[in-house]
Amino acid sequence: MRLGEELAVAKRHRTPVSYVLYDIDHFKRVNDEHGHPVGNRMLRLIGRTILPKLREGETVARVGGEEFALLVPHTSTKNAAMGAERIRKAIGQTTLETDSGG
Repeated sequence: MRLGEELAVAKRHRTPVSYVLYDIDHFKRVNDEHGHPVGNRMLRLIGRTILPKLREGETVARVGGEEFALLVPHTSTKNAAMGAERIRKAIGQTTLETDSGG
């Protein structure tokens, strides 16, 4: 419901709102090769990586199997893209140790 509320506020006040969708590449392979418990650990790690990168008023949610959505109110598409890239890089630098070492 937060998205609908933010869109209504943005329309009423004529302010920008951006929505960023992250789809984790090769997530099915993680589940297939390492099992669902490791996949679940990976998703939690990604969430913990994103949360501290958010600014006040921003919201992140898992919206699909390996998809995360970021709601960025009062932010232009250009500025949201810059923030999204910063978060994407942080996710890309995150590692998860498994029993197999990878």
